[in-house]
Amino acid sequence: MMAETVLVDVQKDFDLQSLGNAIVTADFIMRNLGNASESMAVRFPIAAQNGRFEYPEIADLKISVDRKKIEHRRTSFPDEGDPSQMIPWAEFDITFPPGQDVSIQVKYKLKGSGYAPYTAFYYILESGAGWKDTIGSADIILRLPYEANPQNVVIGLQIGWAQTTPGGVFQGNEVRWHFDNFEPGPHEAIHNMEFALVAPSVWNNLLIARANVTKSPNDSEAWGQLGKAYKSVFLMHKYYRDDDAGKELYKLAIEAYEKCLALNPKDAQWHAGFADLLANHAFWNSFFDQPNYGCLPCIQ
Repeated sequence: MMAETVLVDVQKDFDLQSLGNAIVTADFIMRNLGNASESMAVRFPIAAQNGRFEYPEIADLKISVDRKKIEHRRTSFPDEGDPSQMIPWAEFDITFPPGQDVSIQVKYKLKGSGYAPYTAFYYILESGAGWKDTIGSADIILRLPYEANPQNVVIGLQIGWAQTTPGGVFQGNEVRWHFDNFEPGPHEAIHNMEFALVAPSVWNNLLIARANVTKSPNDSEAWGQLGKAYKSVFLMHKYYRDDDAGKELYKLAIEAYEKCLALNPKDAQWHAGFADLLANHAFWNSFFDQPNYGCLPCIQ
């Protein structure tokens, strides 16, 4: 494998019950280093164990070779981690002429997984280790429908079921990774890709709340909704974010609630919502030796 480029294009989503969807496009440049043509059945994984002993499958798989769409068939093989489980693969036939580059493109839809308000997307790199020698280079791109930053893409923090692969560089709406001459695998420096992020619907809701306070800066309800939106991102499923971006989210939530109550100091609902934020923070600070994990049931 001479080169690999993978784009995980996260789609815009306004359904707060959704964990999001992405369109994944993986482009490969393959080269036969021998002196004779090689014909073989090439396989691409279409499911993997998600950490909860489930095997969700990708959808709408499309495969092209040298820009021409080809058909694929479904096959299955035992899971290396659990041979009692059969894993489905897409299989398709390709001929590799000697000394020539052959381009392969695989495109499909991928559902986010995990627990709101966060989600995760995964891409399997280690199946590429089956080709001869190392992978020459790889560019992995996570693209969001809004600006990407450490508040909405979690870097350096395990969110419970995923931890974003380190080394990503933020560029506008994207986070990019680049690797050269590497062999992916569970015992190698580079394994499979993980992307832990705020669910797109939750972040879109926060962006709407931001826009509303810009439009109506004297509207206490708008500021309360913004505080609630920040709180929903700060308080994760069973703990809260104690990374630098999480601390910033906590600060922004406090500022929004304070602005709300300065405009309408008798609003009991937003007093309760603010108290809920402070109580969660104080409880877990006292429960652990240092700010760490946990979330009490949240109100407004």
